[in-house]
Amino acid sequence: MVGLLSSNGSKRLRSLFGFGQTAPAITLALRKANEEHLVDRLNFTFSWLMCDCFQPWSIGYTNQLILEQNVDALIGPPCVTSALVAGYGATFYNIPMFLWGPTVSSDLNNDTLYPTVFNTNVNSRMLAMAVRSILGNYNWSEVSFVYTPDDQRMVCQYFYTDFIALVNDDPNVTIVYRRKMDSSAESMRSTLITVSNRSRIVISCFDNINDRRQFLLAVTDLGLAGKNTEYVFITGSMRGLGMTQPGEKL
Repeated sequence: MVGLLSSNGSKRLRSLFGFGQTAPAITLALRKANEEHLVDRLNFTFSWLMCDCFQPWSIGYTNQLILEQNVDALIGPPCVTSALVAGYGATFYNIPMFLWGPTVSSDLNNDTLYPTVFNTNVNSRMLAMAVRSILGNYNWSEVSFVYTPDDQRMVCQYFYTDFIALVNDDPNVTIVYRRKMDSSAESMRSTLITVSNRSRIVISCFDNINDRRQFLLAVTDLGLAGKNTEYVFITGSMRGLGMTQPGEKL
């Protein structure tokens, strides 16, 4: 038996990684595995509970699936904060847990704390290392970091934390300005005006595609984009997040 921890409690959760958008992938995967004769002697039974990215429900339902329903493995939960706490239950009971959705925290790759947790995603530290590699390749030493927060995906928050930690150990890169913006055009324009006087290299991150579009419009309106400008904007993002919807496109 396989336990599935999913989210379906709000319109936003359903659109990001709700049960209706993700559970059908299991049926498709089983069909493909059967066609390739990979699971000929196995019968799968699934039991699902909706933790809705709420940490107490995530750890509670993890224990319930393990202790009361005797599952052999777990899929989910899809939110990073829920995965961090639910993973402890999987570790304690030695049950494999397969994560999907934006579970990007590099802490989940700690084999001491989460030896039975397997993540389908690239973690936030690897994203930070990729951006740091670009800076090193062009010998860019002074950068700014701006981002907007998101309570569900939280990719940017973890990316920001890992990037700061990475740069703190690197004498060749200095963050001269950092700012957490809100989603308003005023906040982004104000931030960009300040950034334009601090550095020419700007690292940004947006969990929400509308925020990213708003930011790029502000960049254009302020004349910071184009062939004749000296500014470089690097956006750290992950195009796909496990079983959730494919990476959004502008």
